[in-house]
Amino acid sequence: MKRRFPVWRTVSGNNFSCEYLIQLMKDSGMEISKSASEILNKFVYTSSPVEIEADLAVVSSEDIGFTEGAKLKELIERGESKEFGLRRCHALVAPFLRIAYFNQPEGERLMVVMDPICDSAKVPRIFSLGADKGLLWLGAPYGNLEGFWDKDCRLLYALSVRERAASSKQKHIFRALA
Repeated sequence: MKRRFPVWRTVSGNNFSCEYLIQLMKDSGMEISKSASEILNKFVYTSSPVEIEADLAVVSSEDIGFTEGAKLKELIERGESKEFGLRRCHALVAPFLRIAYFNQPEGERLMVVMDPICDSAKVPRIFSLGADKGLLWLGAPYGNLEGFWDKDCRLLYALSVRERAASSKQKHIFRALA
């Protein structure tokens, strides 16, 4: 029997301008790391215009059966198994959520389960979102599939993703619903 996780948030938006996403975060007083900016730029410029909407779940490695933590590769495989039915997040989920998630609790850090994107040094990276010392941030830590993630790490998976080609006349829209 498939384990069900509740929808934590629904997020949507489009990828017409990386500069717009970054500027919106900065104008909102958020920080974006150099590596997060780099992989966001790389993703946006190498993908077709797209609009996504994703239902998200926050899960720990313990929730999917790893009592001591696990490698990223194992977390992806187990989460996507028939038992759990979770999905990797689209790369744009992280910046869309960062822009809309203003009430992130102090000290919370969410690691986005996604396909890693290599930076200019060919280091695989994934996105993370956090709130520390009153500052909201978007980062891009090391995302090697063999890297080990602690059992207490809060993982952001997609429950469902709807994706469609975006019209070049579309305005930038970002939404996150609780």
